[in-house]
Amino acid sequence: MGKALLAYLSEEEKKILKQKEFLRFTEKTITDGKELEKELSKIKNGPYLR
Repeated sequence: MGKALLAYLSEEEKKILKQKEFLRFTEKTITDGKELEKELSKIKNGPYLR
């Protein structure tokens, strides 16, 4: 559910989020802002949240 909420942040909020450092907790943890942006775009434009 967390990524679904992040996908709908405002552009300003996303800009701030991309500047943050992400700590790795598992091998699947996203640690790069650009990678997170791609993932959130897939979620927002995918069939899951319609």
